[in-house]
Amino acid sequence: MKGLTIFERRQNILRLLAEQPGLRVGDMATYFDVSEGTIRNDLNALEEDNRLRRVRGGAVLVSPAGLLTFTGNGQPTVTTEADSKERIARWAAETIEDGDTILLDASSTVQFMIPYLKSFERLTIVTNGLVTARQVARTTDHPVVLIGGVVSRAGNATTSLLGLDIMETLHVRTAYVSGVGFALQTGLTERNIEEAQLKRALVAHIPRLVALVDASKIGAVGAVPFLANDQISHLFTDSGVEPEFIEQMRQARVNLTVCGENTVRSFRVDGDTPTFTIGFANESETLPFAVDVRRSLERAAVDAGNVDLVVADNQLSGEKALEVADRLIQRQIDLAIEYQIDYKAGNLIMDKFQQAG
Repeated sequence: MKGLTIFERRQNILRLLAEQPGLRVGDMATYFDVSEGTIRNDLNALEEDNRLRRVRGGAVLVSPAGLLTFTGNGQPTVTTEADSKERIARWAAETIEDGDTILLDASSTVQFMIPYLKSFERLTIVTNGLVTARQVARTTDHPVVLIGGVVSRAGNATTSLLGLDIMETLHVRTAYVSGVGFALQTGLTERNIEEAQLKRALVAHIPRLVALVDASKIGAVGAVPFLANDQISHLFTDSGVEPEFIEQMRQARVNLTVCGENTVRSFRVDGDTPTFTIGFANESETLPFAVDVRRSLERAAVDAGNVDLVVADNQLSGEKALEVADRLIQRQIDLAIEYQIDYKAGNLIMDKFQQAG
C-alpha cells in the first residue's frame, strides 16, 4: 500500500490491528511497503497518543475497557486480556504441524493464533467463525472450510447444528477452542446453549482437543458445559494462574502449559513416573535455527512424558541471558540448557548455576 501520508498510514495501522489481532511489525512493513523502522516509529507515535500499546514484535489496540476487535458486521467489540491471549495463542500454535487439518472456534482467544498460521504449509482450516474465516483467508494461503448454520446475533459466527454434516467428510487432527469459563468441576463452558451444543458436536470425533484459557476465566463457570477435563489433550493459560491451579491440573491429569512474559512452562502427566524440570534458555526466538532447536527439545519432552519444560528467550542479549538464568534458578530446575553465543555471559551464567548447586 504505497503513497500514503503518515497520518493515513497510521490510521490504516489502527484498522489492521483491529481486524487482525497480533499482527507483527514485519507484516505491517510488507503491507505498507515501508521499512520496519518506519513502522516502529508509527507504533511509538500511536502509543504516545494512547491509541495502542507496544508488545513484543508488534502492538495491540487500547481502549478504556480493553482492546478493540471487530465483529462480522464491522461493529467494534472489546477484547480484554489481549497480551495474555497473544502469548497463549503463540505457544498453542506451536502444536500445529505442516499438513494438518485443524478446527478453530470463533473465540477471540483462538483468533490470536491466526498470525502464526502463515509459518506452516498445507494447512486446512475449519471454523464456524466468520471473522476467523475472513482473517485466515486474507492473511494466509491456507484453504478455509466455513461451517454453515444460523448466524449469531453478534454476526461473528455460525451457530446451530445445521452445517454439521460437513464434518463427516473431513479428518480434523486438532481442535483449538476456548470458552467463557473453565473450572475443574465443569470443564470448559459457554454462556448459551446453541453455542455449547455446536462446539460439543464439532469436537466429538476430533482426536486432539487443545483449550486456550486465559487466567481471568479460570474458576468462572458459564451456563452450559461443552468440554470435560478428561477430554482436553492440552490446556494453555497464562502466568496469572495460581500455583494451586497448576497442582490441581496435575492431579486431574491434564497437560498444562503456562505462558508467561519471559518464560513458558509445560507440565505433563505420565502416571507415577518421577518428573524432572528442565530449563531451556534459547538464543533468540527470532532465529529459525534457534526455534528449530527449541521445538526439537519440546518434542523430546513430550516423548519422555515426565519432563516439565521451562522455556525462555535470551533475545540475543548477554544481559537478558543473565536475567533468565536467575529466573531459572528461582524455579529450582533440575537441569539447565543454555543456548548462548556470548562467551562472557556464558561464563557468568555457569558460575550462577554452580553457586546455586
